[in-house]
Amino acid sequence: MKEYAFHVDSATQTTNVLSYVNEWGHILQVQKEGRKPFRYSSGNFGPIFLDLERIVGSDIAMRGLIRPLAFKLLNDIGSDFDIVVGIATGGIAPGIELKNCLNDANTGKRFYFVYERGNKLIGIESPEIKGRKCIIFDDVGNFHSNSIRVSQLLRTLDFDPVHVAVIVEYSAKRRALLKPYGMNLTSLIEMNVVLDVLRSNGEYSEKEIDSCKEFLGDPYKWMWEHHKLESVSSMLKRGFRRA
Repeated sequence: MKEYAFHVDSATQTTNVLSYVNEWGHILQVQKEGRKPFRYSSGNFGPIFLDLERIVGSDIAMRGLIRPLAFKLLNDIGSDFDIVVGIATGGIAPGIELKNCLNDANTGKRFYFVYERGNKLIGIESPEIKGRKCIIFDDVGNFHSNSIRVSQLLRTLDFDPVHVAVIVEYSAKRRALLKPYGMNLTSLIEMNVVLDVLRSNGEYSEKEIDSCKEFLGDPYKWMWEHHKLESVSSMLKRGFRRA
């Protein structure tokens, strides 16, 4: 494993990250019995919503999460990319921090930051930017519809999206959604771990946590069995596929 300037051993990283997660009861919303599920940007529904945007104002929390993510990213794919592309709005402030942490490492190169908003890339035409390889960054990764959309936008402008990075991913199984677009994903932590921490500190009932875990295991089955929100034929037309 290559040593970077801000190297922290994995055990310390995990302990530090879980100390933040333990305080996430106020930014995690879990569907209550009798209430409607949350609707995601992908158009899908689910029983859990994590609003990481509510902690981006904390410099300590932001660096405590992004620094180990930057370390994981460099160890996953190395430094053969040039630009961090943040997805508005949750990927902007932490995306800038990610770029700063990457530049603090001893990679021998400079990284740049731009962001996507309203299907436009802000800052991508800056003469300061060198290189064409991009990683796409968002705070949370669920069905990855925004990352896929931004990757397609980047390719129309002759940039090369090579990877996706998020702070929290709902399920590693869903990384398969990125593969047709030539990308994989690095995350700091999975939603299952977040749920386990919040279960242990009594933030939510066993029934609520179990429903969330069922959703993470098979979201399409959960959508159909729990809410019958759509007919099977219409779900398939919208691209749903059972794993």
